[in-house]
Amino acid sequence: MNPNLNLSQARQILESTTDKLSGYTFNSNVTGQPNGSWNNEVGYGRVNAYNAVLKAAGGPILGPDLVCTSNGPYTLQGALLAGSVTWSTDNSTYLIMSGSTAIRQNNANGLASIKGTITGSCSSLTKPVWVGQPLVTNQKVDGGSYYTGLGICPGNHYLNVSTPTIGGASTAIWTVQSGVPYVSSGNNLNFTMYNNVSSISITAKSTNACAVQGGPNTSFYLTKKSFGCSAFLSVNIYPNPISNELFVETTIIDELDNSTSQLIADEIMLIDSNGNMIFKANPTISNPIYDLSKIQKGEYFLEVRVGLEVIKHRILIN
Repeated sequence: MNPNLNLSQARQILESTTDKLSGYTFNSNVTGQPNGSWNNEVGYGRVNAYNAVLKAAGGPILGPDLVCTSNGPYTLQGALLAGSVTWSTDNSTYLIMSGSTAIRQNNANGLASIKGTITGSCSSLTKPVWVGQPLVTNQKVDGGSYYTGLGICPGNHYLNVSTPTIGGASTAIWTVQSGVPYVSSGNNLNFTMYNNVSSISITAKSTNACAVQGGPNTSFYLTKKSFGCSAFLSVNIYPNPISNELFVETTIIDELDNSTSQLIADEIMLIDSNGNMIFKANPTISNPIYDLSKIQKGEYFLEVRVGLEVIKHRILIN
């Protein structure tokens, strides 16, 4: 891995990268054992080949994991490294190296890898970095694939996206069409499509140091299915914002003839913005009324459960 190491250096790497075994006490500064903590029964511990090879190669690569225009320098951590390092990337469309400095190309946005190769050896290491603005990807609707104009039945649905896991990217920031009740949490969003709308538009974006106002929007355009929705649950809450009493109406709507029938919810919960349950009720009528006048002002989430289906509404108490 690194032919420049001598016997003493190789031993130091093996002994300083071991895993300490549970059930044993390892003591520091033991005479004659300079390469870490020591136990008289198991020595330095269990050899960790991966950590040893990584250290022998000079790794891991140190440096920033986000490149807006240019960033660096990138270095190899190993103090025993002999020889120079040649730097390269796996995607020159996104990123090139000038010495140990990474330079963004073509205003690209995406994932790339920086590679450090030790001169005169077969040793090389890679480090993933994010280039440019964060992208929102992997769109899912109700756990399935998304395409523009996807048809869904009226009722409760959920969306999922992915945001970059490196480079300091935020989770999704959602923008939802006016009049659509929704609850968002990170890269997930629950919403309700009412029967009186034909389509819904929702967007998601992420931020990082390259795009403090947010990167490109990723869009969902969903349409109401014109068939195949025999019946669906509808929950109507009012007023919102709330000062005193909250009215909750739960109905089943039959799409075939547009008839409605009242339904008693199994459970209604009010949850604060920190996820704490404020109250839980098991209504006995389809249109219960709740006095919220003594609850602290702020943003809350109302969850209405009927069987296995849960509809969430964001409400504001003022």
